[in-house]
Amino acid sequence: MPGKSASKSSLVSAAIIRPYMPEMESLRGIACLAVLLLHSFAWQYSGLLKFSKIPQLILKVTQPGNFGVNLFFVLSGFLITGILLDSKNNEKYFQPFYIRRALRILPACYTLLPVLWLLGQTPLSFVLVDFCTWQT
Repeated sequence: MPGKSASKSSLVSAAIIRPYMPEMESLRGIACLAVLLLHSFAWQYSGLLKFSKIPQLILKVTQPGNFGVNLFFVLSGFLITGILLDSKNNEKYFQPFYIRRALRILPACYTLLPVLWLLGQTPLSFVLVDFCTWQT
């Protein structure tokens, strides 16, 4: 019964990959929380300070937070691949995808660079070169 197994596998894949997956949001939240906790306690990893048992436990629990970055990238890759596969039959395959990406990422970049310059964290020449590079 090859037809029966094919329909069963399509039902399984349809049930796993859905337009909205709340469990993905949960995993992304866990990944972000792991990274935030890692960065919150990173200054204490120098070993110069002595801690009692509970703070030592907190430090040990937050140390693997760098795996949150990897998890976040894997989830983002999965979601982006799903978007691209959904739009592969469109005439203009990549154009809407890249326009959405640019509208999400570039405003943050164009905002961050002047802020970094105003705070004295980067030279004006770096900001101007980046603005000119993005324009081309």
